[in-house]
Amino acid sequence: MKATSIRGIVFAQVGDPYADHNCWERPEDMDTPRTAFAVSRDHPGSEVSAEIQLLLPPLQFGYQHGCSRPQSALTTWITLTKTIQNLKNFAEFGWDSKDASINVLLPKLLINSSSNSKPLILNNADKFVCSVLPKSPLLSVSYSPGGLLFKPGGSNMQHATAISFRFLVYAGYLRKTNKAIDCRSQVFASPKRLKQIARGQISTLATSVAKEDPFILKAKIQTGAAVGGPHFKDSYTDSRPDFVRSEPTTYINAPLVGLLAYFNSHPS
Repeated sequence: MKATSIRGIVFAQVGDPYADHNCWERPEDMDTPRTAFAVSRDHPGSEVSAEIQLLLPPLQFGYQHGCSRPQSALTTWITLTKTIQNLKNFAEFGWDSKDASINVLLPKLLINSSSNSKPLILNNADKFVCSVLPKSPLLSVSYSPGGLLFKPGGSNMQHATAISFRFLVYAGYLRKTNKAIDCRSQVFASPKRLKQIARGQISTLATSVAKEDPFILKAKIQTGAAVGGPHFKDSYTDSRPDFVRSEPTTYINAPLVGLLAYFNSHPS
């Protein structure tokens, strides 16, 4: 809301990404420049404008129909999902895309809903699961020799932790609806199976710590953090300049904390 508080101006970025990348401190300790960048009629930006145009209509719809009502919030998210339903990579989740989250979180709101969009949402969620499930004929990710979920690009642990967290969320929905997903070729995803996969990712991470491979920064256990993770063959070089593998980030550690908390309270 603050980014659009001045009519005709939209603030799209705060800070210098290069300076920020070189400053490995907690956000509250950082003293890098907080320069604000905005787009306007006189200073346009096509990519920023396109992203804003994609997101504003469903959000506006929700506000017009009362955000405090759960059904309006549901309608808003369904509208947003319809906007991106043509995207084919259902396993995509990271700093550039949150499609998998929308697909997995919406079914919780749809349990008692009669929305015409319910089949679409559930179908997308099921496709997401099948695109990650090992041995699924629809698999679109890879697994390292040690069992770590792997997608091309940097900071791979964001995929391993975030997708595992979403498996836990969707497992809860499947359990409540007494459902298992048919991924074809006699491959099925039950709530138990989804939890096994999520637990397996945590076990892979824990094994690396036991071997003293620094996927986790361990100077102080209470302030340690998971970093970007290893190469595809599970090798890891602790080199700060290799930030795509050595950088600790909130989008890796936030879902990791959720996973650890769940399995700590559900040990079996």
